[in-house]
Amino acid sequence: MMRGTGSWGLILALAFSLSCGTSEHAPTDQAFTAGQRVVLESRILAEERELLIFLPESYESADSRYPVLYLLDAESEFLSTIGIVEFLSGIDRIPELIVVGIVNTNRSRDLTPESGDSEETAFWNEVGGVDRFRQALRDEVIPYVDRIYRTEPFRIIRGGSFGGLFAIHDYMSAEPIFNAVIASSPAVGWNHAKLVNEAPEFFAAGAPRLLYVASAEEDFPGNLENILEFARIVSASSDEEVWTHDHFETEGHYSLSLKSTYQGLEAIFAAWPVPDELAATADFDAYRRHFEDLSGRYGYTMPIPMRSVVRIGNQMLREQNFERGIDVFERALEVYPDLPEAHWRVGEAYRLAGELEQARRHFQRAYDLAAEQNAPDLADYEETLETFEEGAR
Repeated sequence: MMRGTGSWGLILALAFSLSCGTSEHAPTDQAFTAGQRVVLESRILAEERELLIFLPESYESADSRYPVLYLLDAESEFLSTIGIVEFLSGIDRIPELIVVGIVNTNRSRDLTPESGDSEETAFWNEVGGVDRFRQALRDEVIPYVDRIYRTEPFRIIRGGSFGGLFAIHDYMSAEPIFNAVIASSPAVGWNHAKLVNEAPEFFAAGAPRLLYVASAEEDFPGNLENILEFARIVSASSDEEVWTHDHFETEGHYSLSLKSTYQGLEAIFAAWPVPDELAATADFDAYRRHFEDLSGRYGYTMPIPMRSVVRIGNQMLREQNFERGIDVFERALEVYPDLPEAHWRVGEAYRLAGELEQARRHFQRAYDLAAEQNAPDLADYEETLETFEEGAR
């Protein structure tokens, strides 16, 4: 058994892959990778635990750091969640995220507080281990993730039902682990609705951190009533910039999952998208200020995303405003000096402007950086450089 440093020993890390089925047009199987599977040993929980890790598309080609979405019930929620994350980040509704899915071993034990309700303790095999599980996340899982991956100090927890109960329990604890919560149909009626009963005092001054709760009209009646009462209490004192409650008229306890994840992420990052009036200006400085202003809200420095740079610069190039397009992409190098794509974009702008020597210099630099970083798209940069050199002869 291979051990890592700290409380978690790394036992196994392997590609978490899915096989594409064969068809008449694809006679051989092809695999695509959805993430990594890591099996760890927890000293606190005295058992092995499985994590499913998803890294954003840009992770291998940039040295950026990323917020982390911690996902409970990963055995059933992981693939749908990373699809939502990829889609929303791809259309600039949220930033790119690392997703860490936590696979259950004993769900009712880990996700529930102790209960004085005899019916609950009789029905569920084992309960009340929530704080021990929180300790394992705080002292073992999160340090491992922060050590191995390039993370920002902004963490979201997403859970449904018992997972939502866990998330709100952490939110209302004296020392919360997470900066934001997405709770889908949370079981806040647990232990005679203890969290609901404590909510008026806890939320007297408003929600202290980002909180999203989703409820479903077709949920179990008792659960729905408790969620709605919890939401009423929070809404009475909390700013809409921090707190969001969505009620879904046509969903149930289980079917709510995907919609609540989608809208929960949009709510947590409601301030992230560039406003339409700003987008219309294609003003690099204004874009940059927009993301700098978000740093205080989310607690980490937010540089202007490369996607936004591309949008501004390409708009200038489409309008044949080559001087301004070149300026936009040159200024992006101040933010991303070692990003191959940034140099490629500058080179392409110079090529369109007819400044071929400058174009060649940046195409070469893009290729050199990609080679140094062993970038997965190295062949694309090599092809661009070769095609350019052939055309320049």
